[in-house]
Amino acid sequence: MKKLFSLILAILCLSLPLVSCSNEQESDVPAGMARAKNAAMDLWVFYPENWTVAENGEQLKLVSAEQNSLENQMSAEDLTDAGAVLPSNIANVSITRLAEDVEDLKAYSTQAWGRFDAHFVFDAAVEEKNLGADDTITRTYHYASVEGKVLYRFSQTFVLHAGTVYAVTFTATDSLFELLSESAKEIRKSLTFEKVEEADNTPLSAAADETVEEDEARVPAKDGLVALTNAGVEYILYYPASSGFATAVSSGFLALRHTDGATVSVVRGDAFAAQIQTPAAYLDTQYYPSFDALYGKHTETAREQVKRDDCALLTVRYDATVDGEAYSFYHALYMRQGYIYTLLYTAKAADFDTHFSAVQTMVSEFEFKA
Repeated sequence: MKKLFSLILAILCLSLPLVSCSNEQESDVPAGMARAKNAAMDLWVFYPENWTVAENGEQLKLVSAEQNSLENQMSAEDLTDAGAVLPSNIANVSITRLAEDVEDLKAYSTQAWGRFDAHFVFDAAVEEKNLGADDTITRTYHYASVEGKVLYRFSQTFVLHAGTVYAVTFTATDSLFELLSESAKEIRKSLTFEKVEEADNTPLSAAADETVEEDEARVPAKDGLVALTNAGVEYILYYPASSGFATAVSSGFLALRHTDGATVSVVRGDAFAAQIQTPAAYLDTQYYPSFDALYGKHTETAREQVKRDDCALLTVRYDATVDGEAYSFYHALYMRQGYIYTLLYTAKAADFDTHFSAVQTMVSEFEFKA
C-alpha cells in the first residue's frame, strides 16, 4: 500500500504545482547553488539558488526561475485560455520514491516505461550508468498534442539505491528543455543519500511550532475533529479524532495514513485550460488517462455533483486491480477560483468500508481558509 500511495501521489503531482518553502543554505554548498533536503526519503541535492523548492513527503520538487516567472505572469484569464501551458510542467525537476524491494533496475524500468508507450514518444535509447555507487537508467521522451506539436519534454532517471527505486524527472516545455538541461544534470549528479532529520508533521491540535500557530487563529475548532493544515496550503482538512488516521505529510500538502495502509491525501492543482473548467473535465481528461496508463483500466462505480456555496464539488468512487491486489478509491474534486483541489482516499477493497464514513466526514467538513 505504501508503494501505491507513492505512485498515486506521483500521478497527482505530475500535473499539479506544489507550494514553495524556504531553502537551507550551508557552507559547503557550491557558489550559485542551494541545498534541498527531504526527510521522508533521506536524501539531498544541490540546485540553482534562483530556483525554489517544495518538500512534500516522498517527493522533492525543484522549480526553475523561468517557471516561477511565467506562473506569476498568468492571470485568471490565462487559466481559461485553451492555448495556456500547464504551469506545473513549464520547467522543474522532481525526485520521487517509486518502488521498494527491487533487484533488477533494467527489468523495473522496462515495465515502468512500457506503461507510457501509448501516451509518450521516446526520443533516445536508454542510457545506463552509475550515480555514485548506485545503478541508474535514463531516458528522454516527449508528450505531443493531437496535432503532433511537442508540448513537454522529459528526461527521467531511475536510481536504484538500497533496493529502492527513485525517479529524478526533468520536465520542461520544448523551448526551455535545452536551456535548462545542464542545470537538471547538475541536480541529478548531486543526488546524495544520507540520514536527514525528521520534519515536524504533528497535527494542528497538538502542535506548537510557529508555522502552525500562524494558522491556528484562522482555523475554527470542531467537536470530535482534528484540524490539519499548515502555512503552505489554503485549506483545512478536518478528520475524526477516533478514526485511527495519523498525519503522514504536512508541508504544502496534506496526507493521512492508517495502520492498515489506507491513505487520504490533498493536493492543489491548476484549472489550466479551457477544457479544464469543471472537476469532471479534469478527472476525465487528465487524471483517469494517467491512472489507466499506469495501472490498467479503472471501473467507476459512483459519481455525484455536490452543491456548495464556496466551490464546485464532484465526488467519485472507482476500483482497480494494482499488482494483483484489489483497491478502491474515493475522489473528491473541489474547483475554486481557478484551482482544482483533489482529496483522494485509497484503500484495499476489503478495508474500504471500514474508513468510508470517516472519509465522508473529511470531504463534507473540508474548508478553505478565510
